[in-house]
This record gives sequence, C-alpha cells and structure tokens, in this order.
Amino acid sequence: SIHRSDASSPPNGGARSTWITPRLNDELLKNNATDGVLGKTFGTLSLEKSLELLQKILTEGRSPPKDHQIRFTTPPVIASSPMPPPPRLGETERKASVQAISAPQRIEELYDTITILRQELDMERAQNRANDSGTTGLTAYSMDTGGDSYYSALGRNAELHIRAKKFESAANSMREDLEASKLDQKKTLDHVNSREEKLRNVIKKNKCLMAEYEVLKDQYVEEKVKSVEVYRTMTLDKKRHDAVREEMEATQAHLHKQHAELETKIDAMATAHAAEVKGLQAALETTQAERDRLVLCVAESRHRFRAWKDREAKSELATREQAKEGLQLEHAIRMEKFQNEIRLLREKVTQLEQSNQMLKREPHLSPLELTQRKHQLLNTITTQEADLIGMTTRIHCVETMLAFAKSQQEQQGAMLRTAQEAMANMLHDREVQALEHLSWNATPPRTPSTAPMSPTSHLVSR
Repeated sequence: SIHRSDASSPPNGGARSTWITPRLNDELLKNNATDGVLGKTFGTLSLEKSLELLQKILTEGRSPPKDHQIRFTTPPVIASSPMPPPPRLGETERKASVQAISAPQRIEELYDTITILRQELDMERAQNRANDSGTTGLTAYSMDTGGDSYYSALGRNAELHIRAKKFESAANSMREDLEASKLDQKKTLDHVNSREEKLRNVIKKNKCLMAEYEVLKDQYVEEKVKSVEVYRTMTLDKKRHDAVREEMEATQAHLHKQHAELETKIDAMATAHAAEVKGLQAALETTQAERDRLVLCVAESRHRFRAWKDREAKSELATREQAKEGLQLEHAIRMEKFQNEIRLLREKVTQLEQSNQMLKREPHLSPLELTQRKHQLLNTITTQEADLIGMTTRIHCVETMLAFAKSQQEQQGAMLRTAQEAMANMLHDREVQALEHLSWNATPPRTPSTAPMSPTSHLVSR
C-alpha cells in the first residue's frame, strides 16, 4: 500500500513495452558470453518490465478518463490469448453481484504484487552495486549467483505472466461491468429526473390552481358583497323616488294654478297689445308720409346735380376745344418754321454733295468754276438725305405733340374727378342736413316688428 500512488499513475510515453522471453535471453547470452556482468543487467531489466506491465494492467483496470481511454486500451505486446467479446447487458446484470465482490480483492492482489516486485528490484540493484565495487573472486561468485537469480526471476516472470493474463481478463470484465453500471445509472438518473420534472410540473400546476381558486373565491365574496350593497342602494333609491314623485305631484298642482293665473294675465296683455298696435299703425302711416316727402327732396336734389354736372361738362368741353385750337395753331406755326429750316438744310446738303462730287472728280477746279458747276447740276441731282432729315424732324414734332395732348387729357381727367368728388360730398351734406331737419321737427314713434315696409322706405334706405 506504500507504492499505490506510484502504481496508479499511467506509464510514461506512448511506446510499447517489450517482453523478454527465455529464447531471447538465450540468444543474448550466446552473443555476449564474454561479458559476465550482462546477466545481472537482464535480470534487473526483466523485473522493471514486469513492474511496468503490472502498473499498466492496473491503470487500465481503473477505467481511465475519456481523453486517455484510446491511449491506454492497447495492451503491451505479450504472448496472450485474444480478448473475449464484451458481454451483453443481461449477462452483465447477472454477473454484477459476483464481480462487485471479487474486483476489490483483485486490485489489492495487484497492489501487493507490485510492492513485492519493487522490493526485489531494489534488492537486486543494491546487490549489483555491491558486486561491482568488490574483488574478482567475488565477481565470479556473483556471476554464478547472478545466473541463479536470473533463472529464479525468469520463473517468477513466467508466473507473473500467467497471473497478468488473468488480471487482464479480470480488468476487462471490470471495465465492461463499470460501463454497464454507468449506463444503468444514467438511465435510472434520467428516469428519476423525468419523474422529478413531472412532479415539479404537477406541483406548479397545483399551486397555480390553488392561486386561481383563492382568486375566484375572493371574487365570489366581493361579488356577493357588491350584490348586497346594490340591493340596499336599490331599496334606498326606491324610497327616494317615491318621495320625489309625491313632491313633483304637489309642484304640478301648484303649476296648474299658476298657469290659470297666467292665462288671465295673457288675455289682458293681448287687449293692451291690440290697442298699442293700432297706435303704432297710425304712427307708421305718418312716418311713411314723411319718408315720401324726403324721397321727393332727394330726387329733386339729384336732378339739380345732374343739370349742374351737364353745365360743368359743357364748359369743360368748350375749354378743351379752345385749348385744342390754340395748340393746333401753335403746332401749325412750329411746323411751318420747321419746314423752312428743313428746306434750307436740304439746299445746304445738296450744295455740299455737289461740291464734294465735283472736287472728287476734278480737284483742280477753282471756287468760281465750282459754283458754276453746282448751278448747272442743281436741277439734276436728287436730295434723298434732305428728305430723310425732314421726315425725322416731323416725326419728333408729332411725338412731342402727342405727349403734350396726353398730359392735358390726364390733367382734365383729374379735374373732372375732383369736381365729381366735390359734388358727391355736397350732395351727401345736403341729405344729412335734410334728415337732421326731419328728426328735429317730428320724432316718429317706434315701429312694430310686424308692420310691412313700403317701397318708399326701401328707396330711402338705398
């Protein structure tokens, strides 16, 4: 049990371990017969390999984790029979009770075997170190002793090999049993979890139903209390309505009495109203007569205004005609003056053209000869330039005359508008004075709303 932690650790490296058989040992001894110390080395090596083999078997039998299963499932290269196929689930369940009892015992036996092998290995190493440091005689004796220890270790290795095969099969069966138990445990755990989940769901549903029941119970109690309160309020409202009905009947009788009194008052007021209507009709007739007289006055004033307007228009037309005649006379004088100037300019232009042409043709002419030639050609040469100058001057004169006439018309229109505005203001003042005079002389009574209006009143309002 001291070296159990070391034995439980996996072997170092992924290389396969080699098993030293008797035939291999004999061949090695034949090849190295001159070296007497080699037998001791092989004995120590065989113990180390056996120890590694047992450690590996023990490690594989302890069901390593998933990431190391592929690494440790390959057994070392030894002369052993092939592994049997894994048993079925039924066989595993039947053998579970026996294997559960024998598995711990086998593991303890493996630990004990490993401990014994480690002790023997330490003893052989110490003996080899002591023999290496001794004399030659002791070396020969140790060679014989080493040969005996080699064969004894070889016998133990054969026995351990047989036991290792049994342990390997036991470890495989233990591994399969462990996997089967894990599957059963997982199934049982899943079943238990599903049952627990169903139970939790049922508990939650029961809690929800209980909460709903409590809520419905509270609602029922509240509705019951409300119904009682409604019944009480209905009875109180009925009593109140009865009292109100009696009060309304009393008020209705009082109102009937007041209605009779009001009917008598209405009859008296109707008679008084008829008398007042007759008086208003008489006043209306008088006001209509006054209105007709006022309309006649307004018509007369309009007639006088039209006559005055006609006189003003005639006088304005006469002044306009006089101004027009004066302007025409002034225009005729200016046109005659312009024509004289144009004629003189035309003569000058023709003379200049003639002299220019003659100078171009005969530049050596004297002034006297030049005048003679101009007099000869005066009747033959055309004066288009002079005509063009005269036409442009006439056009300018006509445009100025039109602008002056337009300005005069605008001034006359402004004067006419001012005169019309003055006449309208005067007429308005006269009408206002006439209405004020009528209102001062006789104040008419109030006209009733039902009295019809005469056409004269419509004219006055307009």
